[in-house]
Amino acid sequence: MWNSKGFNFDGYLRYKIWFEGNRADIDLHINQVDSHTSYGIQGIDIITNSIFRKHESNTGQFYNVISGKIRNEKKLFFSK
Repeated sequence: MWNSKGFNFDGYLRYKIWFEGNRADIDLHINQVDSHTSYGIQGIDIITNSIFRKHESNTGQFYNVISGKIRNEKKLFFSK
């Protein structure tokens, strides 16, 4: 599915996992949810933005609040 910006995120994930990750054994079904209607997605947005800001702009204020709850943090798919 192409979004308004022309990026096929579902296809991108499938390619990364199935082909580059050599994991065609994973039965991947993607169900996109609008964050305006999901408190769960909004919460994840806050958490991921905190981690992103810590690493990209060295702004760790919100990251420091949640850092004790993070079990494992690793970078996936993207490189600088």
